[in-house]
Parts: sequence; structure tokens; C-alpha cells
Amino acid sequence: MHSLGADFCIVDNEQLSEKSMPRKPNKVLELIGPKTLKDSLNCVGKPGYVCNTGILGNVFTVKDFDPIKYNPNGVFLTGFFSNFPTQKAVDGMFALIEKSGIKPLYSKVFGLDEISTAHTLLEKGGVGGKIIFNICC
Repeated sequence: MHSLGADFCIVDNEQLSEKSMPRKPNKVLELIGPKTLKDSLNCVGKPGYVCNTGILGNVFTVKDFDPIKYNPNGVFLTGFFSNFPTQKAVDGMFALIEKSGIKPLYSKVFGLDEISTAHTLLEKGGVGGKIIFNICC
């Protein structure tokens, strides 16, 4: 994963704050959401940033959330919601990707006529990245 820009990788078992790591990360992208948010806040070093952008854990709220007690000192919680991005926001993301030389990891590009093949590949597992559909002419 060094080739993708990661300093190190660990498997998230929903108890990251208890894992042994070479060092604490300073940024965490929280994709599971409320189910693992507290653990993400507690695993990051200080100053640290946790960006909550997913709700994949089938838990949709943090029970009895008190931001002063829930969020450790020196850790900043932010969020990203992309259901209705503006064209300006999308253009900005692509400009950053190009400027930074980021190489997105994806498995394969399919045409819309290959949707059943793509779905079968996804069901079998081991895709190794996102599946992209080319919806252009």
C-alpha cells in the first residue's frame, strides 16, 4: 500500500484504539459511522482528525452523544456528505486528484451492457478496487 501513499496499513476489527501500530494515525476516514466512531476518535494521535463520511455499520445515531465528553481533547471531528455535490465541488476534487498525482485504485471499467458480468465479479469477491461503469457514448 506504500505505492498508494499509505505509511502503513492495519486491519480494522472495530477496536483500532487497542491495536499495536508503528504510530497513531493523525487522520482517520470513518466509513462505518456511529458504530465505530468512538473507537476511531480514540485511536487517532493528537492533533488528530476524524472525518465521518459513511454509515455502513447499520447504526445511524450515536446514543447520548455529548460532543465535549465523547470527543477526546486535541481530536477534531468533521464530516463529509456527498449526496448532492455541486459541479464546482466535483471539479475541485478532480483538480486536486490531478494536481496531487493521485492514482485511484480500481479493478475494471465496464460498459453498461456488461452490468451482469460486473455484478457477478463483485459477488465472487476479490475485486481489488472499485468497479467503474462507463456511461458515456
